[in-house]
Amino acid sequence: MNPRQRDLALAGVLFLVTALLYLRTTGFGFIWDDDANVTANALLSGPDQLARIWTGKDIYQFYPLTFTSYWLQDRLVGLSPAACHAVNLVLHGLVVVLLFALLRRLQVPGAFWGALLFGVHPMATETVAWVTERKNLLAAALALGATLAYLGTGRRRYLASLALFALAVLAKTHVVVLPAFLLLLDVWRRRKSPLRSLLGLVPFALASLGAAVLTVMFETRHVVRDGAEWEWAATLPERLVVAGKILTFYLTHAIWPSGLAFIYDPWTVDASRPTAWIPIIAWVVGCLVLLMLTKARGGPFRSLTFVALSFVVWLAPVLGFFRVYFMRYSYVQDHFAYFALLVLVPGTVGMVAAATRPTPVARIAPIAGVLVAAAFSWVTWNHQADFRDLETLWTRTIEKSPRAWMALTNLGVHRSGQGRDAEAVELHRRAIAVDDRRAEPHLNLGFALEVTGDADGAIAEYRKAAELEPEDPVPLYNLGNALVRAGRAREAMQAYESALGKNREYPQALNGMGVALAETGRPQIAAQYWTEAIVVDPSFRDGYRNLARALEQVLSSSEAVALLQRASEASGGGNPAVELLLARTWLRIGNRQEATLAIDRAETAARDRRIHEFDRDIQETRLSISG
Repeated sequence: MNPRQRDLALAGVLFLVTALLYLRTTGFGFIWDDDANVTANALLSGPDQLARIWTGKDIYQFYPLTFTSYWLQDRLVGLSPAACHAVNLVLHGLVVVLLFALLRRLQVPGAFWGALLFGVHPMATETVAWVTERKNLLAAALALGATLAYLGTGRRRYLASLALFALAVLAKTHVVVLPAFLLLLDVWRRRKSPLRSLLGLVPFALASLGAAVLTVMFETRHVVRDGAEWEWAATLPERLVVAGKILTFYLTHAIWPSGLAFIYDPWTVDASRPTAWIPIIAWVVGCLVLLMLTKARGGPFRSLTFVALSFVVWLAPVLGFFRVYFMRYSYVQDHFAYFALLVLVPGTVGMVAAATRPTPVARIAPIAGVLVAAAFSWVTWNHQADFRDLETLWTRTIEKSPRAWMALTNLGVHRSGQGRDAEAVELHRRAIAVDDRRAEPHLNLGFALEVTGDADGAIAEYRKAAELEPEDPVPLYNLGNALVRAGRAREAMQAYESALGKNREYPQALNGMGVALAETGRPQIAAQYWTEAIVVDPSFRDGYRNLARALEQVLSSSEAVALLQRASEASGGGNPAVELLLARTWLRIGNRQEATLAIDRAETAARDRRIHEFDRDIQETRLSISG
């Protein structure tokens, strides 16, 4: 067997081992955020899906290549949990194989063992077992491909590397730090002068800068929409303290992966304590010492410096200096470290292999590798079970991180869905006890209290949530609903008006305002709000039903026609709900010709926009017209 055949065989073994290790995940379900990214992702339904994915309209994270992969999968094999997990499994296996190829290309000692230990490392579990983290896997595979192409020679290889890097950024923008890593790689290998490397990496850096700016824009919009400003108001000293703790956390858990959890207990950051500065000072001093030792003595210090600096570079986007949405819940999460592990694990293995190669210890290295791989695999196998389903995810997270307020309140929501409302109330109260500055637990507690019949308690919680996140219209909308149900429609109108002041295109709030107006004896004005609701969202059934009743029972025929014609003109005849109601109104007053034209427009609009909520109503109305 020649070296190429041997490497191909070893690559096959690596893929097979990692695939078998994660095979059980194909029996898992969807968990947190999988709805927003996959099962209920608005980008994957409706008209012009690819255009909306690639233009970034109405989304909070710009990962067009990842969303395109979901779109393509939906058309090929569907978006079942098994299919989604299988894709993750295959992508992780591909990452491991590409890592092995890169290590071979760089002639790193122990390449097989370095790739294997990364493939079975427990901290990679979250990325592989969580469907939402396909973006990590896709971006990592493309980044490795870009690195391999970069190490080649010639214009074609260079352009291929740049293209693969651009695709990696479009899968997940965390890889914007790849140019910095490539610079370190050039310096470590003495492949070219630093100045020449810098010049060659200028196009990469420009692409990184553009992607970084775009990501900050989307993340900030998401943060402003769903978060409170105080959550991101850390001072520079506090951010430095957090960065040191994050680096230390990931390093220690990579070396000793024990106690891994989906969400870790939140940290208290106090930059006034001298001891809080120890981690960041240790990292800065350590890196400086390594640089000096490398310059003075070279040898193994050169590789150690490269690995340490690369580890920091790959974690740079998630060190707390930028607004990363998940840091509302915890400063650290295992999937943030996936890229850093690609360097740390094989780099450590390579340095150990190089140090022991001339000694008798090298003879037992394969035994040590098998033992470590077996230990990692055992931890990974058990940790996978945390991601089986939502129930398991939240209960195991709380067992490991009892102060994870997000897990507590989300388990409460899950309990409400199971009809276990008393337990839900208790879980939400526990989340509030951990941190009473968060709006979500108050909002969720309001839902649970309403179900248990405590209307006053629910109203108080909604008011508290609105106070904590004054820019978020959702608490105000729910406050309005609770007030309507409590018979306080006039107060509800104030809440709805406040919600609409923050987001006029909020169909649920428009619908709620209509209900409150109808309750106070103003059905004509209510009908205008319901019309606006279905203009904003043509598939919004509640607004459609309320408007339909008003058209038939309250408004005169002339009022109904005038209202709907204005809405039809505003939407260019492309709103199926409006056209359907207009057809029914024309039919009621006996104008079958206009009714036919309207129902034709409704059917065309529903088909073009892939809105199927009104298919049955359209067919029934057409039969009534023809009959």
